[in-house]
Amino acid sequence: MADRSHKIKSLCVVQNETTVGVYTDIPAMRRILDETRHPALLMVDGVSSIASVPFKMDAWGVDVAITGSQKGFMLPAGLGLLATSQKALKISETVSLPPATETLALFPP
Repeated sequence: MADRSHKIKSLCVVQNETTVGVYTDIPAMRRILDETRHPALLMVDGVSSIASVPFKMDAWGVDVAITGSQKGFMLPAGLGLLATSQKALKISETVSLPPATETLALFPP
């Protein structure tokens, strides 16, 4: 990574994109961050992958994972699921900006 000053705070990737058939190797993304000693959080959009294909949040070093109820879980749409690592949770406690919306305010002001 060329971000030597660590201005990039997160690497956001989509694990599986059904419309175009793209699948991202999540462990490889973690290796890139680790090998470059970059502190960015690894955030994964797992909407179409979690509960459908292997996803190992802890083993792969994922910091934030999001999914929904409508794809892999085969439940009615409308439920969003968010999982965080301890690292991501700790960082979220230090954010001083107000949340963009109260619907996802982990730590309301």
